[in-house]
Order: sequence, then structure tokens, then C-alpha cells
Amino acid sequence: MRHAGSHTFEDFVAAARQKTLAVGNGGNGSTWHLAAASIEEKTGLKFTHVPFGGAAPAILSLLGGHLDAVTVSAAEVSTHVAGGKLKVLAVMGDQRIKGFEKVPTLKERGVDVVMGTFRGLAVPKGTPQDVVDALRAATAKTAREQSLLDALDKQNMGYAYAEGDAFRQLMARDHATFKTLIGKLGIKP
Repeated sequence: MRHAGSHTFEDFVAAARQKTLAVGNGGNGSTWHLAAASIEEKTGLKFTHVPFGGAAPAILSLLGGHLDAVTVSAAEVSTHVAGGKLKVLAVMGDQRIKGFEKVPTLKERGVDVVMGTFRGLAVPKGTPQDVVDALRAATAKTAREQSLLDALDKQNMGYAYAEGDAFRQLMARDHATFKTLIGKLGIKP
């Protein structure tokens, strides 16, 4: 999150207590919209949510002074942060992240919000087991490729790998969290 004039997350919260701030995100119901809504829920703040067709146009609008803040992944703003145009006020991870080691987590700031994104590969039910096994092996091999790990590292993107039951549990946990939050927000499919 970033707000003009805010140097810390606490500055941002103080500004948001004075007036409703416009917070951009990657689209209505997206992970980053839900992230901002989670911050509202945990802090009692109220934002004007401004949906965009992805993080890039939201960030451009922030750079242009049309928004007060954005909720996006750190990797999506890292170039602008490095160039001194934006400042990350908090990260939504369980711990501080590479490239942003001086940026506190929301949990460190007393706001119990942890949120992020993941990618997955799925196949239709009934896919033959030999196909599932071949895809699983190819995915696991790709996930270990040094070129992938180097690219993720260069972009300050986190890395974790899970498959089978571990991945299903991750999806189930996030589904429960998002279902509750979407219900509270009144977002309709």
C-alpha cells in the first residue's frame, strides 16, 4: 500500500481515519480487492475501492495521482519503488519479503491479514492416472529449474511448491477465507 504523504503504514491509517481514501486493485473480487477489504475489516477503516483490469493500470493511476493507494503484489511495484516513485508501506505475508526487508508485515503492525497469490495446474476429473502422473512429474521438474528460480528471485517473487493434498488444503483454506469475505462484501458472481 502507498499513500502520498504516508511514510509508514500508521501514517496511512491515520490519513484513512480522516477521509475515505481511494484504493485501486486488479478488479472487483480479485485477490488484491479482497486484500484491501480485509484491511478494512481488521482496522475499521473504509476505502473507496477502485477496480481496474489488472494491477498495471491501477499502478499507473496511482503514479498519476488519481488514487491514494493500491493493493498489489510487491513484484508489480518493485521497479517503481526502486526508482523512488512509490513506497511500499506494508506486505501481507507471514514474514518480510526479499527485496523489501525493511518493509514491515501487516501482522507486525497489529493487523492480522496475510494474503497472496498462487498458481496451480489442474486437470478434469477422470483424467487417466498416467497423464496425471506425467503432468505432475513435468510440473515438479519445472518447479525445480534453476532458470525459473532465478527469474522469480530477480523479480522479488516468492516461491513455494505444493502438490496433491497439500495444494488442495491450501486452496480449501483460501476458499473458506475468500467465501466469508466475499459474503461480507456482498459481491455477486
